Order: sequence, then C-alpha cells, then structure tokens
Amino acid sequence: MQKLKLEELGLLPLSASQLNRFITERPVWLMKKFWNLKTAYNINMLRGHTLEWGVEQKLKGKFQNLRHTIDQKGKIINHPVLQYYDKLVRDNDFVGEKVTKLRIGLPEMVNAATQKLNEYGKLISAQDWLKFNVDVEIDGTQYKIPFTGRTDFFMESKDGVRTLVDTKCTSKMPSNASYGNKLQQVLYQRATNFSTDLLYVGWGVVSEKPRVIGPKIKVIPIENDPKVMLRIQQTIIAMEKLLRISSDRDVLRQIIIPNPDDFMSWNDDETYRLRKEIWGW
Repeated sequence: MQKLKLEELGLLPLSASQLNRFITERPVWLMKKFWNLKTAYNINMLRGHTLEWGVEQKLKGKFQNLRHTIDQKGKIINHPVLQYYDKLVRDNDFVGEKVTKLRIGLPEMVNAATQKLNEYGKLISAQDWLKFNVDVEIDGTQYKIPFTGRTDFFMESKDGVRTLVDTKCTSKMPSNASYGNKLQQVLYQRATNFSTDLLYVGWGVVSEKPRVIGPKIKVIPIENDPKVMLRIQQTIIAMEKLLRISSDRDVLRQIIIPNPDDFMSWNDDETYRLRKEIWGW
C-alpha cells in the first residue's frame, strides 16, 4: 500500500477543524501546516470557553451553594463565571468595548444552557477527546484515515438514549446549522453511533412587548447525512492529491492564493503579518 503524503508530512491525524479550514481558508491551512502559524485566541473564543466551563461546573454540582452579588438593576456582578472570563481576558491581553459587551449575561447564559442540558438526562462526561478512523478510497486503494476531535457534553436519558451536545456561543441565532458544524457532528456520529445536537446560546432580546433582554437558546439536531460524509471523503482526497502535486511549501504558495477581502481569515495580527511575509501583500 502506498504511503500517504498526509502521513509522510506528519499531517495525521486529521480533525474537523482542519477539513473546514482546507475548504474555506486554504491559505490559512497552508500557513498552519507549512509555516507553523500559531493563531491566538480571539475574544469570541474566550467567551465560548467560559460558557463551556461554567456549564460543566454546574452540571457537576459545583455552584450549588454559590454566593454572588447583584447590583441595583438586578444584574449579577460577582460570579465564578465572570471571574473565569476576566482571567482569560487578562491572560490574553484583551481590552476594549467588545470585551465588556461579551461579558454581559454570561452567568445567565450558563444557567439557561445548563437547564437545557439537564433535559437530556444525566452528564456522562464533558470535554472528551475522540480517536477514530474514516475510510477513504484513493486511486483504488482503501485507507483508514485517523481523526481526532473533542466533544463538549455527553448526556444520557433515563431510557438510555445517549447524545453528544456541542455548545455554540452566538450573537445571532441561526435558522440552520452551518456546513462546518454539520461536518464536525457527522464525523462524531460516525465515531460513536450516538446522536448529536448543536446547542446555540446567546444574549439578546427575548421578547418585544414587553421588551425583555436575556439568554437565548436553540437546539438543532444533526442528522447523519450521507452527503456530508461523501464531502468529507472528497475533501481528504483533495488534500492528498494536492500534496502529491507538490509538498514543497514554496510551490504550494504559488498554487494557493489568499483573498485579502476575507476579513475572518486575517482578523488577528500574526496571521495578517505572516500573509504579508509569504505572499508580499
């Protein structure tokens, strides 16, 4: 059996985030894999980490006898979830209006997400790592491609129904799950044979009359769509075929050209700096 270029270059195991990056941000994929780009956390990611941490603590009964301070407007101002967020912000040197804005409502969002997760039943585990293989045929040869990925919450109902629930902090409730989120959850279904749900958690206007602002929750179940699995296999083949053309990073730099208008790809200083170093603009 021919050794894969992915293996020769040390790019295995793969992950859902790697596939998504190859599909939507190929220049960034190239920079991470061949220029060792290390991207810093952004403030939205820190908010998401805070939510997951707080929900896990509550599901494990850590906040049962919690004392916290409420201001004159009824807002929680002293809470372990806020303290955790503030420490992440300090450790990563974040400042500005957005830091303060994303702090608002975090304890209430944690409470709402925990309440929704409790409807699934009991917590089996949290923040687990999965290791599994995906079968892919490349040029007539069948390969088992190793994958790794992290799950958020593994829940079990009284009837023994097991569900992986992945939490997503968002400013706007989606009508449907994004392709990237579907890709990840379909992979996890493939690995575990459990159902998977996306739990979107946000903060905003809950009702207009009367106007109420509070935590917003939405659950989107992910079906085991064979079309998504087919696209996953096609993406792995595309990665391997590209690397067979050349594994020289300077050749790949000439094949893959960034889009400077793709703001989300260049919204941190190091990624932008390295893009200018590699492509000159």
